[in-house]
Amino acid sequence: MKEENATKDVLDYLLKQNKDTFLSIIEQTTGLGKTHAIIQKVSEVLKQSKDSELQPKIFVITSGIKTRNEFFHGLKEKLPDFENKILLFESVADQVANFLRSLLMKIDYPNDKVLANDYLVKWFDQNTAKLPDTNSLLKKIATQYIFVEQDQDTFGELSSRLKRTIYHDLKRLARKENVKTDTKQKRLNYLSKKAPWVFDLFKDTDLNRYSVLIMTADKFIFPYKTAIGGNDNYWTLTFEKSQRPILFLDESDKIKSNWMNKLIENEIGSKDVEDMTTLVHRFYSNLLPAVGQMERLIIDAKDPSGETNKARINQLYQAIKKVYDQYHLKYALKIDSDFLGNNTSKFLFNTGKSSYLYGLKRDEKYLVWKFNPKRLVNEITIDQQIYETQPELRLNNVTSALNRLLRYIAKTTYSIARNYHEFKINLNKKITDPSKLHNVYDLPDEHLQIVNVILQPTSGEKRLAQYFIDNYLEKHLNLKLPNIKSSFTDDKTIYASGFRLFDLTVNEDANNNGQLRVYQQRTTPEQILASVANKMQTILVSSTSLNPSPLDNFDLNWVKNNVVNVVDIPVKLQKSLDRENNERNKQIKDKVRIQTKLIGSNLTKEGCSFKEIFATLLKEENYLEPTSIQIEKILNKYPARLIGNRISNGLDPDAPFVYEDE
Repeated sequence: MKEENATKDVLDYLLKQNKDTFLSIIEQTTGLGKTHAIIQKVSEVLKQSKDSELQPKIFVITSGIKTRNEFFHGLKEKLPDFENKILLFESVADQVANFLRSLLMKIDYPNDKVLANDYLVKWFDQNTAKLPDTNSLLKKIATQYIFVEQDQDTFGELSSRLKRTIYHDLKRLARKENVKTDTKQKRLNYLSKKAPWVFDLFKDTDLNRYSVLIMTADKFIFPYKTAIGGNDNYWTLTFEKSQRPILFLDESDKIKSNWMNKLIENEIGSKDVEDMTTLVHRFYSNLLPAVGQMERLIIDAKDPSGETNKARINQLYQAIKKVYDQYHLKYALKIDSDFLGNNTSKFLFNTGKSSYLYGLKRDEKYLVWKFNPKRLVNEITIDQQIYETQPELRLNNVTSALNRLLRYIAKTTYSIARNYHEFKINLNKKITDPSKLHNVYDLPDEHLQIVNVILQPTSGEKRLAQYFIDNYLEKHLNLKLPNIKSSFTDDKTIYASGFRLFDLTVNEDANNNGQLRVYQQRTTPEQILASVANKMQTILVSSTSLNPSPLDNFDLNWVKNNVVNVVDIPVKLQKSLDRENNERNKQIKDKVRIQTKLIGSNLTKEGCSFKEIFATLLKEENYLEPTSIQIEKILNKYPARLIGNRISNGLDPDAPFVYEDE
């Protein structure tokens, strides 16, 4: 008897399409069997290709570990004969722990830790004798695992070094044995001869062994490393024995948010980022003295109009001085403690057409840059009066001015480098003695050299000049992720142009000064989605996928405009989805009863907002997990006649919840 499930019917239709790549979206309410339908369909696809070498490569991407594990165990249960073809991507530490656990299953480990350690040491000596560094590291990891199991940080740190250590040991051994390992396949073959156990330890060493790859969203977007070296992205893999790769994005609304957060975290985690005001101060202080350290050819080089680089440098200095004086950049920056509260940083999120407050509450939108003549400091604080009467001091306008100046510096130094570059080329054409020819490097290298001379980076700032060029030189492709199409629709939106993130941070130094950093991220979740949809059969499954948001949901209209093939769901199947959604929504509406007394007595926690309380209520009492946007829409319309902290049309989602029996 056929099991009724509209999502499964839609999947049947989509995967019969005669298109190697496409994008399609299934929007369905939580609780209607989306996960079950995907598991069922993946099982069918694999069974149908059981006797064929041309099995499809299937990616199942989830928003979290819980859902990832549900897919893995569900598929294993459905496909016991295919268990060795299904790969669950776990953290390196989890993979190492699982491997050690599998080795120890042969002995009574819990009752004799010394016996367990001796057993592992003996195993390592037998299997890694020719890999000395690997042998030593594995023994340290085993000691942590058995005797100091609670110290997960050390275990994780040691485990994170294992792939790199195996790779270098194998490379040295191959060189010693005069074996060529210059290709990926040669390295795989050599590994299988010298250390075949690595394939059990790190199952992602050779992905061609698997048909289904299940992972969380953050693993999908960043390059991964293997025990045979090299970085790659999962979606760019070319599988020689693969037909029509399939990608399922489950809970795609959460995946967009996940990708956005990870991209931001990746940028903020960089050690190569410099405070904006410090950069301006560096250029202001160092520009004129740097002229004396530059080659005379740099100073004398001219542009096509005949203007010398010396004149350009003087113009640049005047432009820097104007902004430097206007915003009193001679003085330190302080960030209002009332604004930061217990946090160390806040973010202002700027896009091509619009500005979004990210991580800021509504009353914090009146951010201004204010000079305090008594304290002789610049202050970032909240001041509605200044915000409304002096728009040039609004923080977003100040950051825009600093950003424009730094872009102008990047553009001008690039022009200076180009003049110098072309000047040397023209001089060399007139020189007949090869020994007197001027060295001519690539233009980007010439530019980097000049910026380094000006910035004078310290030993700990080796990439400072490159960071500056990457973030401020117009039209510089700073795509942190490889193989992203660079010619998307030029519509100046966040999706096409990327975003700049401004980070306000208090220094952990004696002066407790503030810093204002900028992060340039040109790769966005929409670009990633459009890229993979042009390489795979890509299916998004979500309860709210059709509600675009700069931070939470994919803007699917933009994505569709940049995808070759978009497959829409036929009217008949869409009606089936709508019918199931309507029935489920009616059940939810009948079931949910918002009781203020119940919320206050059972679920209140100190410091919680209305939004957090409401989310807890729906999760614990009704087993629902609506998005942040959905919660805000409900609260904004909630009848709040007897409750304070309300806005014009309902409750303020960010207002603190205070329970009173009355």
